[in-house]
This record gives sequence, structure tokens and C-alpha cells, in this order.
Amino acid sequence: MNLNNDKTKMIVFGGGTLNKEKMNWAFELDLATYCWKQMDYMQGEPIPWQRSYHCSEIFGKYLVIFGGEFFHDFDDLWIFNMETSRWTEAKLGENSMKPKARKFASSFKYQEKMYIVGGCENKYECVADAFYIDFA
Repeated sequence: MNLNNDKTKMIVFGGGTLNKEKMNWAFELDLATYCWKQMDYMQGEPIPWQRSYHCSEIFGKYLVIFGGEFFHDFDDLWIFNMETSRWTEAKLGENSMKPKARKFASSFKYQEKMYIVGGCENKYECVADAFYIDFA
């Protein structure tokens, strides 16, 4: 869940139901009217797998999500352009260091960086590390 830059809207992506069903939908809440709107995705375009317990942050017109879990833990990074309704999976180079797959991590945004801290892997083994992704 994140507030966008103008602080009048909140974005919620994914999550799970009481029946353990996972989702990959994004919803926008207008904080002036308290009306929810499901965000449309471009037909035929790639989208992230359903997931819960992931990290997310807003950078301008972009919603960024990392990790989470469904059938297994994820280490993927997806970027949703809220103006074009398109998802892009950000692929890192072969020699790039990236956080291992995890769920329950914390994230925060500082300047143009997304920090990912801790979380759990596998069967709830604690991960004690921190990474950042620089979007500058």
C-alpha cells in the first residue's frame, strides 16, 4: 500500500484472501471521495504473478514491487507505469547483486532509492540483510 506523490490517492497491489487465494490486481483509492477503482492492465502484456507479503513503493508515476510469495518466494522486481497501464519486469545483469527471494520484508523510499530490509525465506527463516535499488 502506498500513497502517490500528490497524497490524494493510495495504491494497493496484490495480497491474499481468507481462503489463501492470491491476487495480482492493483486498486486505487481516491482519498477525497473514498472511491476504489481497479487499475486496468494492457491486454496481452506481461504482469507479475499473484502474490502476498511483498514490498511496494511509488516513484512518481511508477509503482514498484519486489518479492513476496505464492507457491514459492519471489526475488523479482516489477514496475507498473500508472499512466500507460503497463508492467515491466526489471531484469538485473548477470553480475549484479540482488536480494534473495523473500516474503515479509520491509521497504521504504528515500530520495530515489527503494530500500529492502530483512524478511523471511523458505519456511520462515529470517533474512538479516538490506539492499537498495537506485532509480535515479
